[in-house]
Amino acid sequence: MNAKRRKKRQLRNLICTAWCGVELLIVTLAFLGLGKVLQRTIETGNYKNVSGIWGDFSLGNPYAGQKKDGPVICLDAGHGGKDNGSDYSQRFEKDDNLRITLAVAAYLREKDATVLLTREDDTFVSLEDRCSFANTNGVDYFVSLHRNDGDGAGVEIWVDSAADGETAEMAQKILDGLGAVGIQRNRGLKKGTQKSENGDYFVNVNTDMPSCIVELGFINNAADNQMFDAHLDGYAAAIGDAVLATYEAHKDEHAQGGDADGGGGTPGTAGVTGGAGGAGDGGTGGTAGNGAGGVTGSGDTGQTGTGVNGSAGAGSDGAAGTGVTGEAGATGGAGDAGVPGVTGLGDAGAKASDTPGMSGIHKAAGNSISGMAGVKSFLDGLRAQQEAADAAPEVTMIDPSDRDNTSQDWGQGVNVDEKNRPVGALNAQAQYGGLNALFIGEDTPTVYLTFDEGYECGYTESLLNTLKEKDVKAVFFVTQPYVRDDGDLVRRMIDDGHVLGNHSVNHPASGLPAITAEEQQNEVMGLHNYMLENYGYTMSLFRYPAGKFSEQSLAIVNNCGYKSVFWSFAYLDYDVNNQPDQTESLKKMVDRLHPGAVYLLHAESETNAAVLGDFIDQARAKGYTFGVIG
Repeated sequence: MNAKRRKKRQLRNLICTAWCGVELLIVTLAFLGLGKVLQRTIETGNYKNVSGIWGDFSLGNPYAGQKKDGPVICLDAGHGGKDNGSDYSQRFEKDDNLRITLAVAAYLREKDATVLLTREDDTFVSLEDRCSFANTNGVDYFVSLHRNDGDGAGVEIWVDSAADGETAEMAQKILDGLGAVGIQRNRGLKKGTQKSENGDYFVNVNTDMPSCIVELGFINNAADNQMFDAHLDGYAAAIGDAVLATYEAHKDEHAQGGDADGGGGTPGTAGVTGGAGGAGDGGTGGTAGNGAGGVTGSGDTGQTGTGVNGSAGAGSDGAAGTGVTGEAGATGGAGDAGVPGVTGLGDAGAKASDTPGMSGIHKAAGNSISGMAGVKSFLDGLRAQQEAADAAPEVTMIDPSDRDNTSQDWGQGVNVDEKNRPVGALNAQAQYGGLNALFIGEDTPTVYLTFDEGYECGYTESLLNTLKEKDVKAVFFVTQPYVRDDGDLVRRMIDDGHVLGNHSVNHPASGLPAITAEEQQNEVMGLHNYMLENYGYTMSLFRYPAGKFSEQSLAIVNNCGYKSVFWSFAYLDYDVNNQPDQTESLKKMVDRLHPGAVYLLHAESETNAAVLGDFIDQARAKGYTFGVIG
């Protein structure tokens, strides 16, 4: 390089360094604003919404100074916080999951592996945030640890339906290792889900690296529990050794281009110091001109840089990175001194060190901060998050022991007021609304459609087609057998934008008040957890089996984080062997329209499937709109 070119390069680097300082100042100010938002959230008691912003993760560097030269392994303790998972005789899956996870982490760290944990204590972390945490921190392997329940015994491991190669190899090594330590039964390596080999569990299909779910015995099986307790350290070593052995067999693949999945570099602290960029022969030293860690340098192949204003990066066809201005990377030419990049605060796509759990703020790929406009966008996102937090109803815990458990059979009655609103629903709303219950909506010309789904009779697809054609959203209250057996319809409900409500695990015909408080909670949370685990979906609305409720059951459901949803219109539509006349039914549905109407319709009704479109049209002709309960 001649002296003139060298001088120009030095001047350019000096300018870039100065600009980087300005950008760092901007980001620092953004974090100060974020701190105020979090402080306000905590001071106002919106702890539920704190996890929505941060995913219950620490704000510091997730590597905490322990980044090693070997694999980066993310261990996921299933469930946690309000999500107990399975339970048996006061033994909760979430606790066993955390025990084995911490044991595996300790073993791997003794082996000089880098370990990240999605949770280290009894906190709730959404499935989305678990996956985002792993993806944005560029881990090599993701292992989710669980216990099973039901009729059975032994250990099984789940991988995604298309898994082969490294994923299947890691899972099989774990299974073999656990078998050598001692298990009741080897239930095998399984693909997909319990429902279908073509479906996938959320964490397996939404992580970017080899991943698996390890089910370490049945929590309701005494022998499995004894083996789990006796062999905890042995199980931990078996899992750790299996992952390390898999890495040894594939470490050359992970070493190419920074890492095997296209990321690179050691993530910086809390998403401030850039992490992408290590590639080719550039090494990983983190010093100017030598590799990753936020400083991009030279290499024989094009690399993803994160330098400010594109000053860093080198090789042929360097790709755009995730720096502050979003213009990092250069084409051709050797890079003498890369400038540390500042990754954006969204999910930037590259496996740099975005702040863990930030997926709730920015979703779009490459959503990095770009000058003052980027800061404004970031702060607007924070403001929207806080407004959503302010608007979200806080759960006020209610002591069920102080409430009457006398069972009541809900029905809106036939008496109506001058606006055709059922008097029974109005009185119930006044009496029980304070217990987070909805019997009738506000006094506006709005109708809310809800469908109960206890089992499938072949009419749900027709109902969904009509709702889509008419652009109407509804709530579908489902039971656990329904979501287990009719996954395709459930996924369509979600994809079409409908709300899924909780209609209990087993739909006890005697009603919730007829069972113990613990059993009532299990009826609610059992399905809640199943939906989280299998669909990544969080429910918040509950409908009582057979319409039987009590003040105590209202309190229990409220404490589970649910609103109890009843109805102000229903009719005898659920007898599949004696369906009502379609013309008479349509007339009844139209004649009983009223402000704030909550319609209960059964999805197994052939009549409802036939008249739904006409009902929507006639209701709209009378000036009504259709809302959805949220």
